[in-house]
Amino acid sequence: MFVQEEKIFAGKVLRLHICASDGAEWLEEATEDTSVEKLKERCLKHCAHGSLEDPKSITHHKLIHAASERVLSDARTILEENIQDQDVLLLIKKRAPSPLPKMADVSAEEKAVISLMEMGFDEKEVIDALRVNNNQQNAACEWLLGDRKPSPEELDKGIDPDSPLFQAILDNPVVQLGLTNPKTLLAFEDMLENPLNSTQWMNDPETGPVMLQISRIFQTLNRT
Repeated sequence: MFVQEEKIFAGKVLRLHICASDGAEWLEEATEDTSVEKLKERCLKHCAHGSLEDPKSITHHKLIHAASERVLSDARTILEENIQDQDVLLLIKKRAPSPLPKMADVSAEEKAVISLMEMGFDEKEVIDALRVNNNQQNAACEWLLGDRKPSPEELDKGIDPDSPLFQAILDNPVVQLGLTNPKTLLAFEDMLENPLNSTQWMNDPETGPVMLQISRIFQTLNRT
């Protein structure tokens, strides 16, 4: 029986668990010699909003290896990125500057961005301010006009692992359970890239309880 040459030398087939930022989850099969870009294209076609009519759609998304939190390189293959069978990958949309929409068509968070930008601050400054101040416009405005403490860089360093706050968060059973769900990591990654998506994850039945518990612990310890 004749067998095609490419099938003889085809790489091992891996079954990969994909989580998208819209909450969709599915298994994707790919050979080890599949490029990350090709895999990403297939993932986007699978998504409900994965239309590839816009040629920039692929470049506006990235795949993240959940276990190591590495962003995968489009130019490399699955084998080169050391992806293993049954690994979890997160499909995240990159944050990109966009034209300012009409005020009537935007959310409260987006209106805050527009209002602060109209005061003369650039988009990155405004996004940083809202991120540091939990999307509160007045607090973000004071932060922009003040000494800007804490800075986004300090925020990115995270909580000191030896602090009571860090221990209280990790000891919480709701948080412990949530951290075993790849969707929780997806939520945190997406909020870092797209701060305006915070409301979506706070309202999500899987990730919302984790976010709420962390917020309550933070507020309780801050008061004490």
